[in-house]
Amino acid sequence: MEKSVILNNQIFKVVAFLEKIGNQIFSKCGLTVKTYSILVAISEGCSKSTELANRIQGSKANITQKTKVLEKKGLIYRELDQKDKRIWYFKLTKKGNEILDKILPDYEKAVEELYRPFSKKEMDETIKIFEILEYRLMYALKNKVIPRK
Repeated sequence: MEKSVILNNQIFKVVAFLEKIGNQIFSKCGLTVKTYSILVAISEGCSKSTELANRIQGSKANITQKTKVLEKKGLIYRELDQKDKRIWYFKLTKKGNEILDKILPDYEKAVEELYRPFSKKEMDETIKIFEILEYRLMYALKNKVIPRK
């Protein structure tokens, strides 16, 4: 088997484990990795469905479903654009901010423990590799380089 296939298979496994651990941490506040990611993206300025879909690599339909769940929980609200009535912006509620503040210590502790064995240099190199992978994957998807059915 090609080394690149072995590496990719390993990345799939790691991502699955990260999602499983993330869901355990975030479930304490009634969230999943995806809903947590949406809250973080909104808190960092992503406010439209399209922006959120691009940020977390989800479909617009999936974003709509997840944002409705977050709205029902009172964690976000929608605000209508005053100039273009077709556009809605998402904002965090006070409760949404409180949830992020509440969950952050557990999340930071888990992440710190996960990466404790790595040196700063190894972390920097790994970040750089993942940035390159992200760029190449975005390019491949945009330019339809990866075969699809």
